[in-house]
Amino acid sequence: MKKQFPKDRINEILTNEFWSEEHSLLNVHSLVRKIENFKNKGKSIQYIKIKLIERKLDREWVENALSVVFWDKWDNENLAHEYQKLEWKYEKKKIIEKLLRKWFFYGDIKEIINK
Repeated sequence: MKKQFPKDRINEILTNEFWSEEHSLLNVHSLVRKIENFKNKGKSIQYIKIKLIERKLDREWVENALSVVFWDKWDNENLAHEYQKLEWKYEKKKIIEKLLRKWFFYGDIKEIINK
């Protein structure tokens, strides 16, 4: 026997009854999903953070969600991938400029270039 629950009731429960520090579980899940979408598009952690905070989301909440999604050093892997795409097209100075415009940190860029 299958039990079916109305979608509206499920959303109401997730939004109201599992309220934690002014954010519901549904909102946390939505934020993590947005971050994963940015991650899959190859965006840097800094870029994602700035875009989400621009949308008037709480900074601490965004940073916690970022730490959940980026628990490893994936951003450096993404940076290395971006560097490899540009390496054969441009000189190092131009590559650094392009990567800085994508919100990667200068220290991380220098580390990848010097490897």
